[in-house]
Amino acid sequence: MSLLRDRLKELAKKREEASKDPPKEAQPPQRPSCAQRTERFALPPLRLQGEGLALLGEEEAARAYAGPESLAFLDVETTGLSHGAGTVAFEIGVGRIRGGCMEVRQLWMRDYDQEEDMLRRLADLLQGAAVLVSFNGKSFDLPMLEGRMVMNRLPPACLHLPLIDLLHPARRMYKLRLRTCTLTNLEERVLGFTRQDDVPGAQIPGLWWQFLKDGNEEPLQKVFEHNARDVYSMALLLQALHDGHLSPLELESVEDVYSVGRVLERAGRVELAESCYLRLDGGPLRGLSGQALSRLYRRQGRLEDRIALLQGMAQAGSGGVFPHVELAKIYEHKHKNLDLALAHTERAMFLCADEAQMQALRQRRARLKRKKTALGLRKEREGSREDGRMEGELNGAQGRGAANHQER
Repeated sequence: MSLLRDRLKELAKKREEASKDPPKEAQPPQRPSCAQRTERFALPPLRLQGEGLALLGEEEAARAYAGPESLAFLDVETTGLSHGAGTVAFEIGVGRIRGGCMEVRQLWMRDYDQEEDMLRRLADLLQGAAVLVSFNGKSFDLPMLEGRMVMNRLPPACLHLPLIDLLHPARRMYKLRLRTCTLTNLEERVLGFTRQDDVPGAQIPGLWWQFLKDGNEEPLQKVFEHNARDVYSMALLLQALHDGHLSPLELESVEDVYSVGRVLERAGRVELAESCYLRLDGGPLRGLSGQALSRLYRRQGRLEDRIALLQGMAQAGSGGVFPHVELAKIYEHKHKNLDLALAHTERAMFLCADEAQMQALRQRRARLKRKKTALGLRKEREGSREDGRMEGELNGAQGRGAANHQER
């Protein structure tokens, strides 16, 4: 019992001493901080015009553009490719043009509890930017970041800037030639360089998960380099796309010239589009360019130019059945020359290899033959009526002559 009394006295004494000390102010819990690193690349001066950016299909970005310093190039590295709640961006790279070079600042988190701080710092990195530039950001990067900001109760207003998503104009310009428009393929086939010792994108999530287990940052260095190169390549690709749309006749690839011509035609730049198509005359894409030029002439009402173009294609054997089908339509509906329309229809049937198109050609030929038969019958009836009229006039003249003779 004495030991218990002594223990209780000791505790009471400690409480009394503690009550004499002034209370300490409660400190707010410290928010876990993400990591940050910076890389710089020498960059050729970006010579961009609002007109060229508008031709990429981004008119809002073209209006907001205020020089290279107003651009922010954005790329993320994530734990997966889905948009589900479990997909997280563990690294965000933002490139800005500073003093003639590309400065890439990278935010990355060492654990999930640093995500909120990383997203807050992203808003700081985008301060002063007027236009975002990404590669497939419209479908992936921005929706995913916005979703994570909402889940962390942060306003996503920093992401609501005019966007230039390079994937879409790159596909419009290069898909005919390259078939696949991944950023790596565009670097090799358009920008002219190949990455050395680059980590495949499919391995990146696994490297970060491994870091969470062992804390070893060394394997992540390749992820950081991969992300920085992505951001840097966007700037070079933006300049290449811009120049190709403003000066398509200087492009080396005929496929790219044709593709840009289609873009210019849709944008209403018909004179420059026509120049693109005419440059391809006589080359391997004469059939494609001829079809595009024929459609352009039809919309402009240039019938004689269109006929001359189609006749040249038919004589050269380019464009397959297309020039013959179009000439058949013109001769049937415009010139009312059923013989020529039927001749081009039958030539198209000889060249046709598609069963559905062949069925349409058979129907056209049958219709033309019916029209020819009907026209022949109508002419025959008109001829009979004309013969009857002339015979009646002759008989009338003979009757009047006989009457006059009797009177005399």
